[in-house]
Amino acid sequence: MWVINPTKDVKRIKIPPEILVTLTNFKKWFYDGKKGEAVIRFNSNEDIHILDPMDVFMFCLFDLNVLYGHKIHVGAGNEYKEEGMLFQRAVE
Repeated sequence: MWVINPTKDVKRIKIPPEILVTLTNFKKWFYDGKKGEAVIRFNSNEDIHILDPMDVFMFCLFDLNVLYGHKIHVGAGNEYKEEGMLFQRAVE
């Protein structure tokens, strides 16, 4: 029988500080089917890429209300509609 003793060294992992994101100059958000991510575009043409629908909860309540007020654009056709609606349902 093999017994592995626990380590006696404890390491602290530094967590990076949160980045403050506000959607005050929000332009639109859309689903990019080629990359499989939602993109939030600002008036200054800067983008935030979101890979997982649960990542929208990193925004504050004001920002979630902004996203809720604007339906996500999926593009032409219904090929990626279901994947894009996962992001919309997360903010509803």
